[in-house]
Amino acid sequence: MTTAAVAFGAERVRLWATAYRMLGSAADAEDAVQTVWLRWLEAAPSSVENPTAWLITTLTRLCIDELRSARRRRVSYVGPWLPEPLVDDEHPLPIEMLERDESLSLAHLVLLERLGPVERAALVLHDALDWSHAEIARALGKREAACRQLVARARRRLAADPVAAPARSPRTAELGRRFLTALGRGDVPTLLESLDASAVFLTDGGGRVIAALNPIRGGERVGRFLAGVIAKRYEPLTARAVVVNGAPGLHLAHPDGRPYALFGLGFSADGARVAAIYAIRNPDKLSRAYAAIRTGSALIPRRKFE
Repeated sequence: MTTAAVAFGAERVRLWATAYRMLGSAADAEDAVQTVWLRWLEAAPSSVENPTAWLITTLTRLCIDELRSARRRRVSYVGPWLPEPLVDDEHPLPIEMLERDESLSLAHLVLLERLGPVERAALVLHDALDWSHAEIARALGKREAACRQLVARARRRLAADPVAAPARSPRTAELGRRFLTALGRGDVPTLLESLDASAVFLTDGGGRVIAALNPIRGGERVGRFLAGVIAKRYEPLTARAVVVNGAPGLHLAHPDGRPYALFGLGFSADGARVAAIYAIRNPDKLSRAYAAIRTGSALIPRRKFE
């Protein structure tokens, strides 16, 4: 293995995680990392004084360009756009990283969608990689004071959202498992008592499948919507427990095992209530996780929606 390959391999997980935080897509993260690898080979790596900074800077600029392009594409996207989930171990990140790093949670990635491309990149570099404002300035080609303002503005925009991303704890893990088990069993009372008053329900079907085109807001409205969906039971669906971005998740599958929907959660700031439900139904975002889902542990043995 060449020196260039060794240096790149040492940073590959960090690069992938950074790209995923910036783009919210596992497929796009892989493409970005591959492009960085090709540019690394062209850059005479032996002459690079700080390989980590060079690689992250190159990746960041690629991600900003991709985010700008993605924002234009999403103008015509049907319904809410949600990040591509990381299910079980079908991804290159260590599970320990996912479990302890809230910046990789589904809820945090949804919040990041509120930011512009440069704001998002600056915040990820500062909070996830612990880069200084001076380092961010060099990566973005901006003044240090401007980067300080970018990070501060990004934090203010995220703080204004009622759906927080509190540090993971046994409390939120247990709440998540209880809520998702109730969802799988059709236990409406437990669902209602677990929902925050300002809860929001987002469904990403991408225009490919039936899905709510607009967010459903308010604990009571979300509860009524879930109760209605459970009552209709269009077809038999099997519920399975999965790990979504390092946190409890739920997968509903057709009788033949094909993914129907993948559920993840966001919590209130104090972690006491479910503040957001993310239902991913777009087949393009579920295909990558299909292998992991097929072998997921049964959450409700022999219990189906039928």
